[in-house]
Amino acid sequence: MKKVIFITRSDLFEVPGGDTTQVVKTKEFLENKYGVNIQICSSLNEYGKHPDAEIVHIFDMREDNLKFIDIAKDKGQKVAISTIYWDLTHANYVNFLMLKFGIFPSSPRFYKFKDLIFKLSNLRKILTFKTNYYFSKKYIKKRQEALNKADLILPNSYEELEIVCNHFNLNIDEINKKTVVVPNAVDINLTDNNSNTDINLKEISQLKDFVLQVARIEPIKNQLNLLKSLMDVPDIPIVFIGALRNKRYKGYFKKLKKLADIRGNVYLIDQIDHEHVFEYYKRAKVHVLTSFRESTGLSSLEALISGCEIVVAENSYVPVNYYEFDKYGHTSDPYDPKSIKKAVFKAMNETKNFVNKEDYLQRFSYETVADKIFEAYKSISKQGVIV
Repeated sequence: MKKVIFITRSDLFEVPGGDTTQVVKTKEFLENKYGVNIQICSSLNEYGKHPDAEIVHIFDMREDNLKFIDIAKDKGQKVAISTIYWDLTHANYVNFLMLKFGIFPSSPRFYKFKDLIFKLSNLRKILTFKTNYYFSKKYIKKRQEALNKADLILPNSYEELEIVCNHFNLNIDEINKKTVVVPNAVDINLTDNNSNTDINLKEISQLKDFVLQVARIEPIKNQLNLLKSLMDVPDIPIVFIGALRNKRYKGYFKKLKKLADIRGNVYLIDQIDHEHVFEYYKRAKVHVLTSFRESTGLSSLEALISGCEIVVAENSYVPVNYYEFDKYGHTSDPYDPKSIKKAVFKAMNETKNFVNKEDYLQRFSYETVADKIFEAYKSISKQGVIV
């Protein structure tokens, strides 16, 4: 049986995120439905153990991952890239303000300074002789070459494909010839789990109609602005589920914890097993993920399928059209707590989640993802088949 190697970030399991779920579930469904032998690798040593692999599938366009392209090509292996990419300028701007100055942008006025600060930050990198920073000529060229060399490109949405082509100066008509859009997905077996998973805290088990966010604790996930948006309505419970995985963001977490203590009725829950989070979605009134950057926002998708109202950022920050978040959910400006508050109250009082679960799941299920990827693999396989 032919093998496929999944190339992932080195801390995929140590710092779990939406991409961890995406990789693990895609592997599971491809193996179970089609018998594809998939090996997850993040180092040259691990990669070297599987010389008989026909396809190397790279997840995201990190520097460490892209080095495998030329190696794979030299070995005669085909290369697929799941780009998992979105405009990072807002995320980098927010991180820069938080890490350098301890400032978190909680007003739409901050948007005006984003491009200026971004350019000044890049100028500082130029003056210190750095060459491979985000959106530098070297950064763009590296990814442009990688995408041109790839045999297959698998973005999570059409919006993502457009951003990838715009950012890396690619001809979208040419790139589209080797592109298959493969969405993020939800495991229907988990959404239909009615086992009444035990809720971690006694206080939580008694809550109803609470506001929920499932995401790592970090500035781009924007927990702080969600909390600020509801400071004057402390009777609405807020539940955050997610771990502080990056020590750089300790200052951000301290701000969040301090504000949570002042407000009260806020529950900070560490990382929990993925299959247990669906019980929280089902009990929550609204799930809020107004990130400064998401190539999808897996927790928004999971919450929507679980019957929860959702609030997401506007389409500059997340592909709301492809996933129909604008149709079945509510959008807001992530820089503006007032905008977030307005969207949360709309979600609590004006139901939009009329999603047809069966039809929606057919589009955004892992079985559909496995079908799309398997057919895409066949199109680049030497024999036209994988096994």
